Amino acid sequence: ELFTAAGAPAGRKPPPVTGPVLSMDVGGPGWEGIRYAPEEQTLFIPGLLAPPQGDELTLSLRVLGQERPFETGARVAWVRGAQPGTTGPHPGFALELLDPPPEVMAALEAHPPPPVPPAVAALRAHPRYEVNAPVMVAASAVPAAAATSPGTAAVLPLEPAPAAEVLTATIEYASDQELAADYVANLSQGGAFVRTSRASPPGTHLRLSMRLPRGDELSAPAVVIMTNEKGMGVKFELGEEEEQRLAAAIAHISARARRALVVDDDAVVRRMLQEALQQRGFEVLTADDGKTGLSMLSDELLALDLLVTDIRMREMDGETLIRTIRRAGGECDLAIVAVTGSLEADVEKRLENEGADAVLDKALGPELIAQAADAVLERKRLARA
Repeated sequence: ELFTAAGAPAGRKPPPVTGPVLSMDVGGPGWEGIRYAPEEQTLFIPGLLAPPQGDELTLSLRVLGQERPFETGARVAWVRGAQPGTTGPHPGFALELLDPPPEVMAALEAHPPPPVPPAVAALRAHPRYEVNAPVMVAASAVPAAAATSPGTAAVLPLEPAPAAEVLTATIEYASDQELAADYVANLSQGGAFVRTSRASPPGTHLRLSMRLPRGDELSAPAVVIMTNEKGMGVKFELGEEEEQRLAAAIAHISARARRALVVDDDAVVRRMLQEALQQRGFEVLTADDGKTGLSMLSDELLALDLLVTDIRMREMDGETLIRTIRRAGGECDLAIVAVTGSLEADVEKRLENEGADAVLDKALGPELIAQAADAVLERKRLARA
């Protein structure tokens, strides 16, 4: 009515109304808790957040090796809330697929989630999601270990003994220049696995401080329930507000579009690369120098798939940024593509030695750079698979 009154043609067609889109990587991060029932054509999505029953949305499924995602309509068939106690059915919701194309059904049937060992499933009220977030464990005295031997799991009380000193594990970067060497390898509603060479014995009480996607921070008392050669599993308890914040973070991790960070001090190039990646289905963040990019990376690493960075920038150049991520941080899963306006003879080899997955000339143009970066990410995922 407003635009008609302002002189727009009265008979013009309104723009199409688009509903919400749920984007997922078939067989990728977060797929462990997914369950597909082919006879009912329903897809169960675990998590504490759910749309109302009856809502319709678009399901976008990206399949490894396919250039474009497959889409189908879906309707929320039912919703299951959190169950009391430490075990039981996972909370979440089921999507009824509406006339899915054969490619969607074939992808779902070809990528069933990996089975969870019964001994592990008995300890989990929620599925775990693969993440790769830096964690720092403060040095402190360790209380006497519980009777459980290393490498085994047990449900232990969370109230620390009066004489126990509390450790602090903080998921964050130590500084802009130095990243932590330990990592949280996966995360669930009730616990996490910390990859570390300095695992504390089962029964050790600590406080787990997590920096979630988009900069939100969370802190909770926790206890080590198991250890192995890779690190330690911890169990923690959260209040209602913290539980909701963690649920929102896990929903963001497990059901999201691929996410990229573009770092370039040229605003025009930055915008062109952003738009080219968006055309390929990425959510794109941007930074105008390496130092800002590293700071954003510390907030977004839980939900970041790809980094595209210029080489020559103020504050921190691209080579230093890549070296800091790979060597100081030990981050190996993030796909990194370096771009430069002057591709000299030794630049490509030097940057690849620092940890770049590809080095591209800006003369290719934003569309071809985005296409190549997309291919780099898929090759890296395929290699991990």
